Amino acid sequence: RQMCIRDRVNDYAFRIKGNRLNRFTRSTKTYSGKFDFTSQLTNTHLLKLGIEGKYHELNVDGYTLQVRDDHVEGEVFIPKIPEKNSIARNYFTRKPSEYAAYMQDKIELEQVIINIGLRLDYFDPNAKVLVDTKDPNINSPLRPGLDTLSLDELESYFYKDAKTKWQLSPRFGIAYPISESGVIHFSYGHFLQIPTFQYLYNRSDYNVPETGSPGEVFGNPDLKPQKTIQYEIGIKQEFNNIFLIDITGFYKDI
Repeated sequence: RQMCIRDRVNDYAFRIKGNRLNRFTRSTKTYSGKFDFTSQLTNTHLLKLGIEGKYHELNVDGYTLQVRDDHVEGEVFIPKIPEKNSIARNYFTRKPSEYAAYMQDKIELEQVIINIGLRLDYFDPNAKVLVDTKDPNINSPLRPGLDTLSLDELESYFYKDAKTKWQLSPRFGIAYPISESGVIHFSYGHFLQIPTFQYLYNRSDYNVPETGSPGEVFGNPDLKPQKTIQYEIGIKQEFNNIFLIDITGFYKDI
């Protein structure tokens, strides 16, 4: 009896001859453009300007080969690829874009060097998020009255656009000589990092089964970017043209 149960659980373990049934294809294309401009406006001011843009195209197709519907018990295992809207398949294309612009002025005075700048970051996830996380599957509505609507009519009840993200990041740095061979430096800045695309888009079709779990984490295109505020202060001093001491302390709030 125990052997029969085990045979039923591993129904195709021998017929597939040890081959894994998982298939996965992923591609990422990135098109980017960048322009930088530098000008020594005066003996004191060095101005830098720049813009940058990136356009991404992500294509993911992952699934486990299924048993054909017309399979007859006892015959050779003949696999089939699940449909693109099936729970057993993770299939999507996403096209996010990101842009940035910055401006920096390097001020060189007799006793001090100052860097001051500002950077603008903008990110468009170009994806949808759920209106109601308690009713995630558009192919199987749980809310009363929605089961009579077509897929096109259901769109507004299930999905809304993920928000675009942007941030203005100030940057400041100063270096002050304390002797002919020593200098104190201080810097302060804000930084922005977009989450890994896997955390944004994995299974973002939200094809959730009514019971159980698909065994994967669902992405969230509306995740906030990681923001970092950093302070740094240090001293560098040379002794007798032989030794150099460089001590730096920093603080990060991520």
